[in-house]
Amino acid sequence: MNLRQLDLSPDQAMDPALRSLREQAFRDEMEKLTGWFPDRASWAEEFQNVRMPADAKSISPEHGDAGFRQEVVQRLVDTAASIAGNKPDAAGHGRVAAIVDWPLLFGSEICVFFDRGYERAFAPETDQQHGRTYWPGGWVCSAAPERNLFDDLDIAMPAGFAAAGIALTEYSKDTDHTYRYERWVAMETLERIAQ
Repeated sequence: MNLRQLDLSPDQAMDPALRSLREQAFRDEMEKLTGWFPDRASWAEEFQNVRMPADAKSISPEHGDAGFRQEVVQRLVDTAASIAGNKPDAAGHGRVAAIVDWPLLFGSEICVFFDRGYERAFAPETDQQHGRTYWPGGWVCSAAPERNLFDDLDIAMPAGFAAAGIALTEYSKDTDHTYRYERWVAMETLERIAQ
Protein backbone atom coordinates (compact mmCIF):
# COMPACT_ATOMS: atom_id res chain seq x y z
CA MET A 1 0.00 0.00 0.00
CA ASN A 2 1.32 3.47 -0.80
CA LEU A 3 0.46 6.92 0.48
CA ARG A 4 -1.83 7.78 -2.43
CA GLN A 5 -4.05 4.83 -1.53
CA LEU A 6 -4.42 6.23 1.98
CA ASP A 7 -5.80 9.64 0.99
CA LEU A 8 -8.62 10.94 3.14
CA SER A 9 -10.83 13.95 2.78
CA PRO A 10 -9.72 16.68 5.22
CA ASP A 11 -12.85 16.35 7.38
CA GLN A 12 -12.44 12.62 8.05
CA ALA A 13 -11.09 11.65 11.44
CA MET A 14 -8.04 9.44 11.53
CA ASP A 15 -8.77 6.27 13.45
CA PRO A 16 -5.92 4.28 15.06
CA ALA A 17 -5.84 1.64 12.33
CA LEU A 18 -5.58 4.26 9.60
CA ARG A 19 -2.94 6.16 11.58
CA SER A 20 -0.92 2.95 11.81
CA LEU A 21 -1.23 2.36 8.05
CA ARG A 22 -0.08 5.89 7.24
CA GLU A 23 2.84 5.69 9.62
CA GLN A 24 3.96 2.36 8.16
CA ALA A 25 3.61 3.69 4.60
CA PHE A 26 5.94 6.56 5.57
CA ARG A 27 8.48 4.12 7.03
CA ASP A 28 8.35 1.96 3.91
CA GLU A 29 8.86 4.93 1.58
CA MET A 30 11.78 6.25 3.66
CA GLU A 31 13.40 2.82 3.60
CA LYS A 32 13.31 2.91 -0.20
CA LEU A 33 15.20 6.22 -0.16
CA THR A 34 18.16 4.85 1.79
CA GLY A 35 19.69 3.46 -1.42
CA TRP A 36 19.13 6.62 -3.51
CA PHE A 37 21.56 9.17 -4.87
CA PRO A 38 20.76 11.53 -7.77
CA ASP A 39 21.79 10.27 -11.19
CA ARG A 40 24.87 11.70 -12.85
CA ALA A 41 22.86 13.80 -15.35
CA SER A 42 21.58 15.98 -12.47
CA TRP A 43 24.97 16.77 -10.93
CA ALA A 44 25.32 19.96 -13.02
CA GLU A 45 22.15 21.39 -11.43
CA GLU A 46 21.97 23.45 -8.22
CA PHE A 47 20.40 20.60 -6.28
CA GLN A 48 18.21 17.52 -6.35
CA ASN A 49 15.60 16.95 -3.69
CA VAL A 50 13.11 14.39 -2.50
CA ARG A 51 10.04 15.59 -0.64
CA MET A 52 9.15 13.76 2.50
CA PRO A 53 6.83 10.89 1.56
CA ALA A 54 4.09 11.51 4.12
CA ASP A 55 0.62 12.95 4.08
CA ALA A 56 0.06 16.24 5.90
CA LYS A 57 -2.52 14.97 8.34
CA SER A 58 -0.50 12.14 9.87
CA ILE A 59 2.43 14.45 10.65
CA SER A 60 0.54 17.64 11.52
CA PRO A 61 0.74 19.11 15.03
CA GLU A 62 -3.05 18.74 15.32
CA HIS A 63 -3.45 15.13 14.16
CA GLY A 64 -0.02 13.51 14.26
CA ASP A 65 1.25 11.57 17.23
CA ALA A 66 4.13 13.37 19.02
CA GLY A 67 6.24 10.20 19.10
CA PHE A 68 5.72 9.64 15.38
CA ARG A 69 6.57 13.27 14.59
CA GLN A 70 9.85 12.78 16.46
CA GLU A 71 10.46 9.57 14.49
CA VAL A 72 9.83 11.46 11.24
CA VAL A 73 12.56 13.98 12.05
CA GLN A 74 15.01 11.24 13.08
CA ARG A 75 14.28 9.24 9.92
CA LEU A 76 14.85 12.31 7.74
CA VAL A 77 18.25 12.85 9.37
CA ASP A 78 19.19 9.16 9.24
CA THR A 79 18.09 8.83 5.62
CA ALA A 80 20.17 11.87 4.66
CA ALA A 81 23.16 10.15 6.25
CA SER A 82 22.42 6.96 4.28
CA ILE A 83 22.18 8.93 1.04
CA ALA A 84 25.49 10.64 1.85
CA GLY A 85 27.00 7.18 2.21
CA ASN A 86 25.79 6.34 -1.33
CA LYS A 87 27.64 9.28 -2.87
CA PRO A 88 29.96 8.20 -5.67
CA ASP A 89 33.49 9.66 -5.61
CA ALA A 90 32.75 11.32 -8.95
CA ALA A 91 29.91 13.37 -7.39
CA GLY A 92 32.51 15.80 -6.12
CA HIS A 93 31.14 18.35 -3.72
CA GLY A 94 27.60 16.91 -3.61
CA ARG A 95 26.46 17.75 -0.06
CA VAL A 96 23.48 16.00 1.53
CA ALA A 97 21.05 17.60 3.99
CA ALA A 98 17.79 16.88 5.73
CA ILE A 99 15.70 20.07 5.75
CA VAL A 100 12.99 20.05 8.41
CA ASP A 101 10.10 22.52 8.44
CA TRP A 102 8.70 22.78 11.96
CA PRO A 103 6.03 22.45 13.25
CA LEU A 104 4.10 21.37 10.13
CA LEU A 105 6.81 19.03 8.77
CA PHE A 106 5.02 18.69 5.42
CA GLY A 107 7.54 20.86 3.51
CA SER A 108 10.46 18.81 4.83
CA GLU A 109 12.80 17.19 2.34
CA ILE A 110 16.15 15.61 1.70
CA CYS A 111 18.38 17.65 -0.56
CA VAL A 112 21.66 16.97 -2.34
CA PHE A 113 23.35 20.28 -3.14
CA PHE A 114 25.72 20.42 -6.10
CA ASP A 115 26.09 24.21 -6.31
CA ARG A 116 28.20 25.59 -3.45
CA GLY A 117 26.74 29.08 -3.72
CA TYR A 118 23.17 27.83 -3.46
CA GLU A 119 24.07 25.49 -0.62
CA ARG A 120 25.46 28.32 1.55
CA ALA A 121 21.97 29.57 2.35
CA PHE A 122 21.32 26.25 4.12
CA ALA A 123 24.77 25.38 5.49
CA PRO A 124 25.15 25.12 9.27
CA GLU A 125 28.46 26.98 9.24
CA THR A 126 26.99 30.04 7.47
CA ASP A 127 26.49 33.07 9.71
CA GLN A 128 22.84 33.97 9.28
CA GLN A 129 22.00 37.61 8.57
CA HIS A 130 18.57 38.24 10.05
CA GLY A 131 16.07 40.88 9.07
CA ARG A 132 12.98 41.48 6.96
CA THR A 133 12.64 41.02 3.21
CA TYR A 134 9.70 42.38 1.21
CA TRP A 135 8.20 41.17 -2.06
CA PRO A 136 4.95 42.12 -3.85
CA GLY A 137 3.00 39.36 -2.07
CA GLY A 138 4.14 40.09 1.49
CA TRP A 139 7.27 39.83 3.60
CA VAL A 140 9.39 37.42 5.61
CA CYS A 141 11.35 38.14 8.77
CA SER A 142 14.06 35.88 10.14
CA ALA A 143 15.59 35.47 13.58
CA ALA A 144 17.69 33.01 15.52
CA PRO A 145 15.55 30.22 17.01
CA GLU A 146 15.01 30.25 20.77
CA ARG A 147 16.09 26.62 21.19
CA ASN A 148 17.54 23.71 19.23
CA LEU A 149 14.79 21.52 17.77
CA PHE A 150 17.12 18.53 17.38
CA ASP A 151 18.06 18.73 21.07
CA ASP A 152 14.43 19.17 22.13
CA LEU A 153 13.39 16.07 20.18
CA ASP A 154 16.48 14.12 21.25
CA ILE A 155 17.53 13.57 17.63
CA ALA A 156 20.82 11.70 17.23
CA MET A 157 23.03 13.56 14.77
CA PRO A 158 25.03 11.21 12.52
CA ALA A 159 28.82 11.46 12.53
CA GLY A 160 29.98 14.08 10.05
CA PHE A 161 26.70 16.03 10.19
CA ALA A 162 25.98 19.41 11.81
CA ALA A 163 22.72 21.24 12.49
CA ALA A 164 21.40 24.78 12.34
CA GLY A 165 18.01 26.45 12.40
CA ILE A 166 16.22 29.69 11.64
CA ALA A 167 12.92 31.09 12.94
CA LEU A 168 10.74 32.66 10.25
CA THR A 169 7.68 34.87 10.31
CA GLU A 170 6.03 35.27 6.92
CA TYR A 171 3.11 37.48 5.89
CA SER A 172 1.04 36.73 2.77
CA LYS A 173 -1.17 39.47 1.29
CA ASP A 174 -3.14 36.79 -0.60
CA THR A 175 -4.40 35.18 2.60
CA ASP A 176 -3.87 38.18 4.93
CA HIS A 177 -2.27 35.75 7.33
CA THR A 178 1.01 35.67 9.20
CA TYR A 179 2.75 32.30 9.45
CA ARG A 180 5.41 31.39 12.00
CA TYR A 181 7.63 28.39 11.49
CA GLU A 182 11.19 27.17 11.78
CA ARG A 183 13.48 25.63 9.20
CA TRP A 184 16.14 23.26 10.52
CA VAL A 185 18.97 21.67 8.56
CA ALA A 186 21.07 18.61 9.37
CA MET A 187 23.83 18.71 6.75
CA GLU A 188 27.12 17.02 6.02
CA THR A 189 30.01 19.04 7.42
CA LEU A 190 32.60 20.53 5.09
CA GLU A 191 35.19 18.32 6.78
CA ARG A 192 33.24 15.23 5.79
CA ILE A 193 32.90 16.47 2.22
CA ALA A 194 36.66 17.09 2.01
CA GLN A 195 37.52 13.49 2.94
